[in-house]
Amino acid sequence: MDKPVVIIHFQPLELYPPVMNLLKFLSTANQGRIIVFTTSTQQPQALFQVNDSRISIRRIGFSGKGLSSLKRYLYYLQFYTLCCIQLMVLKPLKILYFETLSSFPAYLYRRYISKKASILAHYHEYTSPEEYAGGMKLARYFHKKEQWLYPHMKWISHTNKERLQRFQSDEKLADGSTGHIMPNYPGKAWLQKKAGNTGYARIVYVGAVSRETMYFENFINWVLQQHGRFTFDIFSSHISEEDKRWIMQCDEKCIRLHAAVDYYSLPAILAQYDTGVILYKGHIPNYVINAPNKLFEYLACGLDVWVAREITGCSSYYTHNTWPRVLPVDFQRMEHFDWQAAVEKAGLHYLPPSWYYEEVYPAIAGALFSRP
Repeated sequence: MDKPVVIIHFQPLELYPPVMNLLKFLSTANQGRIIVFTTSTQQPQALFQVNDSRISIRRIGFSGKGLSSLKRYLYYLQFYTLCCIQLMVLKPLKILYFETLSSFPAYLYRRYISKKASILAHYHEYTSPEEYAGGMKLARYFHKKEQWLYPHMKWISHTNKERLQRFQSDEKLADGSTGHIMPNYPGKAWLQKKAGNTGYARIVYVGAVSRETMYFENFINWVLQQHGRFTFDIFSSHISEEDKRWIMQCDEKCIRLHAAVDYYSLPAILAQYDTGVILYKGHIPNYVINAPNKLFEYLACGLDVWVAREITGCSSYYTHNTWPRVLPVDFQRMEHFDWQAAVEKAGLHYLPPSWYYEEVYPAIAGALFSRP
């Protein structure tokens, strides 16, 4: 039997739509077996599965919120030990890992077991040297080990050009053929054209919530000051109890907090809104140079997008004469925001977005299934 391609994604797949999308794509472009090693989440949500017998998802332990320190480290030990044992049994020729926390089994296998194995890596986020130095000790240790891998790797990808360039500069890697850009786009099935809307606006936010690192307080206060002209719905399962209580105290006719929904149910939900917001303050470089998943998901569903002007990673997507619109907003000075101009569609023509994963993933599929 042919040796499988192994994918290591320490964090639960359900929390990372891009890897779910990749696996769905690989199920249509698959040229061999794929075995995925990941963990489970304690959040009450359905486990992601792929309807393809050639793709096997193996969950080892748990990760994420709700675990004591002791349990967390026992699950770390369990995951890395069993993952390494499985690699020795499977003897894969290709391993793709996601993020530093997934790197250690690939490092041990490539360095000590199979020097012929091809190692590929993708990073959902950019982590600066300062963040590694001041962050979790385990991630810092694994990163020192994965640095040995970099000169031997076949593929290293980030979600945009600036993240990749910063990573290459940090790691003193040449801007060569191993560096790739793999954005976090939704699938073409998300595309929905909406009728242009003016005046009243239904606004939505999907994702983690933090009043400390995002402009939630500024924006919600502004919505409340508009006396019903706007509504703001939030879909999130990553929110502190304190922030949840604060939001629940707001006018429920204007501000509504919902539990997170299944990722593949989002298009039908987003289509009910007019505008999506991106509220990051840009407190670390990763968020400043970010073009987040939700930018492309909002656009695919026909929503305008209001994005904090600090997020320079979105600046190349600003629009002028077309809609859906992408507009920079100073969320610290909402009193100066010309919302009437922001919601006006007169004189704009519809330009369907062109950012879908079907245009991106063939490259990594080719790298995974080409000869080593």
